[in-house]
Amino acid sequence: MARSRRTAPDDIGAQLETLKADLAALSSAVKNRATSEAGAARSSVASGIGDLQDQITTLLHNFTEAGGDFAETARARTSEAFETVEETIQKNPGTALLAALGVGFLVGVLSRSGR
Repeated sequence: MARSRRTAPDDIGAQLETLKADLAALSSAVKNRATSEAGAARSSVASGIGDLQDQITTLLHNFTEAGGDFAETARARTSEAFETVEETIQKNPGTALLAALGVGFLVGVLSRSGR
């Protein structure tokens, strides 16, 4: 005959308490691990954002320098062109006057034909 094994109620209560303690410890370990992983991910994202900000700052600085160089070159070329025109007018005032009259006449004809 087989004997049935019965567990005493005190044994079941003790096992339930042990199980509750194990579950609490497991829950705490999972929570700590998740917090640690979230912190590492947050640090990684923050580092990536910092690197991206540095790259954008460098890029903007390069564009600003290039724009400043372009503006300076344009300013210098414009100044040279005005000087060349001024010298030409001083050397050939009659030709410059005739050219101005011709341009004025052309502008007048074009403005009348548009009406």
